[in-house]
Amino acid sequence: MKDADLTTSLWVEAPYMWVGGKWISNGVLKTKGNRILECRPKMPQEKVPEDFQALFLNNHAVMPGLINAHAHLGMGFLRAYGSDLPLMQWLHDHIFPFEKRNVSPEFVEKSMTLSILECFQSGITSVLEMYFFAEKMVSVVEKLGMRAQLCRTLSIYQTPENSDVFQRMEEFNTPFDSSRLVQRILGPHANYSVSDEILHGIQKIQKRCPTRVHMHVQEASHERNESIEKYGKTPIQRFKDAGIFNSTLSMAHGVHLNDEDQAECVKAGVSVVHCPDSNSLIASGIAPIAEFVKRGGVVALGTDGPATNHQHNIWGAMNLGSKLQRLKSNDPSILPSHHWIDAATRGGAYAMGLAGQAGELRGGAFADWIAVDLKAINLQPVHDLSALLVHACLPENVSDVVVNGVFKKKDHHLVPELQALANEVLEEIPSLISKWRT
Repeated sequence: MKDADLTTSLWVEAPYMWVGGKWISNGVLKTKGNRILECRPKMPQEKVPEDFQALFLNNHAVMPGLINAHAHLGMGFLRAYGSDLPLMQWLHDHIFPFEKRNVSPEFVEKSMTLSILECFQSGITSVLEMYFFAEKMVSVVEKLGMRAQLCRTLSIYQTPENSDVFQRMEEFNTPFDSSRLVQRILGPHANYSVSDEILHGIQKIQKRCPTRVHMHVQEASHERNESIEKYGKTPIQRFKDAGIFNSTLSMAHGVHLNDEDQAECVKAGVSVVHCPDSNSLIASGIAPIAEFVKRGGVVALGTDGPATNHQHNIWGAMNLGSKLQRLKSNDPSILPSHHWIDAATRGGAYAMGLAGQAGELRGGAFADWIAVDLKAINLQPVHDLSALLVHACLPENVSDVVVNGVFKKKDHHLVPELQALANEVLEEIPSLISKWRT
């Protein structure tokens, strides 16, 4: 996909725009190339400047693109594979063996393509991805034009890449540069699947090549106690001792963070990426999100992989996440709806080290934005727009999606070149499946 034409200026009008954590009425969004110039209420009698292309989105809500801050897009072909099992049984008896037998660069290419197109359909404009065959991941996201941070999975277990983990660490990292559409960062899999040598190796790399780190942390109830038994330390104590527990770290799940863990995260500026659909499907538990936010913690949202969620749908994460926190606290007022929109946008940007540059409609930020068509049956009438979107919006309600100034979806349809790619991959799925060894 081509980059935005840096000379293209776009003027967007809509009755609702999400600015600074709240809705403004009758807004104007001005962009030039891949950056936002400004977003504000329209002035009386104001006309579209001659050098701007105009887009009038009547009966729409315009907001920052959604950020999927924890995903395994490369597992797109594993949707609903090995379902209805506990986490560790699912991983060790089904997922890890399947990946060793079948995951290849071709698998990652086709699977990620399908997943990214699904992301565009639902309004996701940025993703933090962890999987295998790193250079293939890079080529796919660059081809499709998704804003992405890509982690090459680092683990003591044998992986489909079948290469030395320390070699993978050295090969796949670059200095963090928030201006780039695609970033390479470090992805230790989880506390139980990385050695002290891997953790200390990450710290050494960060010293000479500043980069970010993303990993699964305390997704299952036994992880904390097992870490104490094996290492004499909690997972967070291990990360602190290794020198990687700071604001460059984002932690997926955090379902079983206790009060001490949460306080340590807030103090260090470590964000938590909440994945309520995945946590519910494999019965990991309900993460203490309300408590973490009350302490001052930053929360982002993620879909996790299609095998533990079955969809790349951040609207679903907002909806379920909100309801689970209310159920957990027995308080229907806990974390009002606007919090979940913020978590899906600004929270995700923080978790990716892109605060102020993504997840917001503000001058200087990337031109990553979406429009939701409020004429849909399921979105009428509009009383409380935040509550309506969090609890009723569906992927098909997203009419327009723009990443880095480039349209990926217009008027409810993927742009033609992306739809052609979708058709191509869908046609290939039967023949690809026939090659798998289950």
